[in-house]
Amino acid sequence: MGLFSTVAALFSKKPAQEGVPTQPAAAPTLAEVPTPRAWIDEPGLLEMVGGDTGLLGEMGKLFVTENGRRLDELKAALVEGDALAVREAAHGIKSGLTNFCAPDAVALAQKVEYAGRNNALAGIAGDVDALVECIAQMTQQLQHMNGEHTP
Repeated sequence: MGLFSTVAALFSKKPAQEGVPTQPAAAPTLAEVPTPRAWIDEPGLLEMVGGDTGLLGEMGKLFVTENGRRLDELKAALVEGDALAVREAAHGIKSGLTNFCAPDAVALAQKVEYAGRNNALAGIAGDVDALVECIAQMTQQLQHMNGEHTP
């Protein structure tokens, strides 16, 4: 399969093709998301940034800004039933989450992304709610790691 046909297949609303995964790895549901939960592997993240808490703080600010915007896009796309926009927003969220040593959060975003990719939006509202809660908890965890306190 050539590059253009591969790209076209990825963005089409056709059923998944052989060799292209249709389901992500297992991801937690909202009922399985304890409050609060440590989504981030803090020692792993600190090691990744070389112990640079200033860099971690900047990453945290970007995380909050970008994911707030992307979550708004995701929720709007879900309401509109726009599978492509759901996939794109969830993919952006997933990409941002990969920078924070949070594999369960990545799996949750990937689950929503795959639902959009497969035009299977029925029943994913709970997964989107779980992703919203996950990002809220990660934001609190990042604030705690940076010595910030939330009310």
